[in-house]
Order: sequence, then structure tokens, then C-alpha cells
Amino acid sequence: MLAAAACAPAQLTAEPHASNGSGSADSAPDGSVWVANEAAGSITVLDAATGEHVTTLEGIAAPHNVQATADGRSVLAVSGAGAVVRIDAEKLSVADHARTGRHPAHVVEDLHGNVYVTTAVDRRVTRYTPDLRRDIAVELVGAPHGVRLDQSGRVAVVANTGGGSLDVVDTRTGAITGRVRVGSSPVQVAITPDADRAYISVAGTREVVAVDLPSGTITGRLEMPAAPAQILLVDDVLLVANQGTPDRPGDTVSIIDIDEFIVLGSVRTGSGPHGLAADDTGRVWVTNAFDDTVTAVDVPSRTALYTVDVGASPNGITFSSTTPSVAPPLMPLLLPHAIAHPEDSTHSH
Repeated sequence: MLAAAACAPAQLTAEPHASNGSGSADSAPDGSVWVANEAAGSITVLDAATGEHVTTLEGIAAPHNVQATADGRSVLAVSGAGAVVRIDAEKLSVADHARTGRHPAHVVEDLHGNVYVTTAVDRRVTRYTPDLRRDIAVELVGAPHGVRLDQSGRVAVVANTGGGSLDVVDTRTGAITGRVRVGSSPVQVAITPDADRAYISVAGTREVVAVDLPSGTITGRLEMPAAPAQILLVDDVLLVANQGTPDRPGDTVSIIDIDEFIVLGSVRTGSGPHGLAADDTGRVWVTNAFDDTVTAVDVPSRTALYTVDVGASPNGITFSSTTPSVAPPLMPLLLPHAIAHPEDSTHSH
């Protein structure tokens, strides 16, 4: 078992999404928001406080997911060309890169700086050292997509899209310690810090499923208004991006109380909300995959603050506490040709 197209600078819009709610720009911390524009082959960097465009990075083919490191100094991105790339968040330059398997989907980092990448076609979760050297690969039955770690970094939960399951991995040994059948086409997972409970979005049944991890049993199901994509645990609430499909797109993020496992309400976004990222003030950013925008949301007041244009088919999104240095509107990232030009790099989630 162990084993590109250019993107125009973002524009703020005052659509019905906009609001003068309690989440003002001066309540947001300094930092940046990074958006993986999969169809554009670019990454948009936004000012976290204002939503203004900082730069667009070109050169990573079909980036599906991005993840800022805990110290905010780096942003990890997976490329549809079969690679994971570490970008210096201040200098906006490539620090490291490594080959992955085919169709890398998601990337996360543990407390020690180790990096985990899911590869759907190769059916693996692979751990890399902080300098992106391959360490351990765990083979799964299906097609792993979303992945999250508990607070200790010892437990990884995986949304196995092809297997219709939530898989649990011991990151110390690479052993699969649990598998719970949840339904057709699970997309992403969330896990409580103590690894006691997990939640998983299931696009095929339009549900969010709650799982008790010690017993491996399903404790609840909630139907969503559209097929859910990413989910994110923020304190005691679970946020759900209700993406839907191109012919029946969703346009809301649902807010779930995890203790009662009930829907508290929702916030309007753009068309096809997909990715979610949060800072520590209650501000959340949502990628809208079907209208190429990002919406900023204030969770405490349940209001949408603004919507900003980004690149084509925005998917993954992350918040970094680092503010980049002054940059031109477009910046190329210097990478090997094979990473910048994939043969086949399409994703369905």
C-alpha cells in the first residue's frame, strides 16, 4: 500500500451580491487571497482587505487547487500537468516544484510542513517533505479528490470521488484505517480538530453527510439546494458551496451548525460557488466557477460584501497572511515546459 490563457485584471462589481453589512474592509487583516483559475491557466492574487487586484500569475497549467502554508510565506498549487508548485507569497516566484501523479486535485500542509497531494487518476494520496521530495504514497480504491488533516496532522480524511466513500488514513504509517460509504461523487471533506467528526459533500445526492470517525458511522444527512462542492469548517459552523451544474447552477453558500447539524441560513454568491477560504475574522472568500468571479462573505452577519472578476473557471482559493511586494498586473512564473503545458488537465470538481 505504501509505495493558458491570459487573465484580465480583476474588477470589483456592485451586483446584488454587494452589501454594506458589518464586514468592512478595515475589519479584514492584511494579506492576500489566491485564486486558481483552472481554464485560464493562471492564479489571481487579490488584496484581502479590499478585493483589489494585485497581480495575475501565469505559467502553472490548469491550476485546480491552492493552499497557503501556515506561516503565510508560501502558497502551494497543483497543476493539471501533474505537478505541485511552491510559490513565494511575497516575491511571487517559484520556490520549489515536484512531479505528482496524473490529475492532482487537492493539496494540504501539516504542522511539520509536509505536503499531501491527492491524484485522482493514479488513485493516491502522496506525502512530500517540506522541500517537496516524495515521501509516502497511499494507494486508494477509487479516485481521491478532497483531503483535510486533523489538528495533529496524524489523521487525513479523503473524499474518494470514484469510490463513493470517505477514507481515513493514518499519516504516520500510511495505513487506511477506515472507509465509510457516503454516496455518489463525494467532493470535499472537513474534520474537527480532535478527529472525532468529519463532514463530506456528496455531489451525486446533493447532500452533506456527517460521520462519527471513531465508530465509522453516518450520523446525519442534510440535503443542499444544489450539488455541493467545497466545504469548510469555521469555528462551530460548516460552510457549504452549493455549486450545482452548468445547466442548473447554484448560487448560495449554506451555513450549518455542526453541533445540532442543522442549516442556519445561507448567503447569496455568484453562479456556481465552488471553493472556500477563510481568515480569522469571519471573512470568507468563495470562487464562483460559472461566472468567473469571487465573492467575499462576512459569516457573522451572513452578508456578501462584494464580488470581483477573476480568471476563467476559478476553483481553489486560499488566504495568505503575507502581502506580496509591488507587482505588475501580469507576471509569468518560470517553470519547466512540461508543468506549464499539460496534455490533459481537465477536472470535474
